[in-house]
Amino acid sequence: QGDLTKEVDKWWTAKAGVEFQRHTLRYFRDLDATKDQTPNLVNRYGFDDSGKVSDDQSFMNETKHPINFSLYSQNRMEWVGLIINAGLRFDYYDYNTQGFKNPQQPLGEDQVIDEGDLKDSETFARLSPRLGIAFPVSHKTQMRINYGKFYQRPLLQDLYLGLDFYQARVTAGSYFPFASPLLEPEKTTQYEVGISHQLGDNVAVDFSAYYKDVQDLTQVTHISNVDPKAYDIFSNVDYGTIKGVDVAFLMRRTRNIRLDFRYTLSFATGTGSYAQSNYIIAWQNPGGEPKTTSPLDYD
Repeated sequence: QGDLTKEVDKWWTAKAGVEFQRHTLRYFRDLDATKDQTPNLVNRYGFDDSGKVSDDQSFMNETKHPINFSLYSQNRMEWVGLIINAGLRFDYYDYNTQGFKNPQQPLGEDQVIDEGDLKDSETFARLSPRLGIAFPVSHKTQMRINYGKFYQRPLLQDLYLGLDFYQARVTAGSYFPFASPLLEPEKTTQYEVGISHQLGDNVAVDFSAYYKDVQDLTQVTHISNVDPKAYDIFSNVDYGTIKGVDVAFLMRRTRNIRLDFRYTLSFATGTGSYAQSNYIIAWQNPGGEPKTTSPLDYD
């Protein structure tokens, strides 16, 4: 990664940067270590069936190498008390693996996974604008407004799985939430407005209100009408909203007393608090995507 900052003139400072990541990902999980290791109990990639690190596995259990690439530009402009921070970020995500061509018949007509049943995972390119404006209302009061979009790749453990494990579990028909390389990046849109006011030489108050709209969060969903058996998989179906206010009362050190008081009130609602909060519904009473919001665990 690298970045470059340049002071264009006394009012304008520009910054640009680039970042590249290529991960090496291996995974081995034995669902029941008290029994012999069989494909329906061991989810693995980047390991052989004895649990040893191996980069010489077939397409069924090969090591994963996801790629992230990003470019960003940020500009800060100041003029007569007006401050503008404007930026743009480009993110590129390549999961660098394979997914099923037909989720309704993942094992193909012969009920055995081969390379003809798979296709390269999709790549994703996202642009994220950010804008912040601060300006004086009076010589003691300043107001600020912020807006931004943010994208985040799903957790790596929710993207990859061993295909021999998948084939054995789907054929058996037992419940297990499968990872999926079809997941898209999660999106957050954020708004904030705030005001700061100086009450005296040593005392100031600050108030801000914010709202976040979160979409395409990961949640387990049930796939029915499937040959050979229905199964459960991670999908981008969860969403939520977070809103709240922050209040701060600040006093600089005066007669050996310094005060920093802050209070936050927030409300978080959504269709799921985490990726498997819907697992009981998906397992026992599958009925489609979650549609009703409720307070989240971190509300």
